[in-house]
Amino acid sequence: MKEVIDKNIKNTVYSEVLKENGIQAQFYITNLSSDAKETIKSNSLKANKLLQDCVYAFYIKDIRYSFTHIYVKHKKKVKIFESVNCSDSNLKITRVIDYIKYNYENKGSLVDNIYNYSKYIQYYKVDPQSKLNCLN
Repeated sequence: MKEVIDKNIKNTVYSEVLKENGIQAQFYITNLSSDAKETIKSNSLKANKLLQDCVYAFYIKDIRYSFTHIYVKHKKKVKIFESVNCSDSNLKITRVIDYIKYNYENKGSLVDNIYNYSKYIQYYKVDPQSKLNCLN
């Protein structure tokens, strides 16, 4: 996921700030499979934390430009849906939901959790003049 995060912030103002200050991008991970929707900061992540079959939202919340990625691990397969909150986001979320519907037998509230992912994560306040710098 670190490579996905780095690729998505590469063409943003934030990338320049990171380079100038020698800072590594931090991201947050929210477990959308859990009723509690636990969130972990990347620098506190333990090596075996993501070994479970789950659906996670990965995002950077401390910057103006936030990219949300959905990470799905199911039956030892990993699928990443990049920048689901960028343009055509409804199409991207629909792809995630279709993937879950096709691959999971016991979905429970997972589809609703994915569809409503923005309720469970916190973004940094964005200036209304800003626009998302998304990769096409």
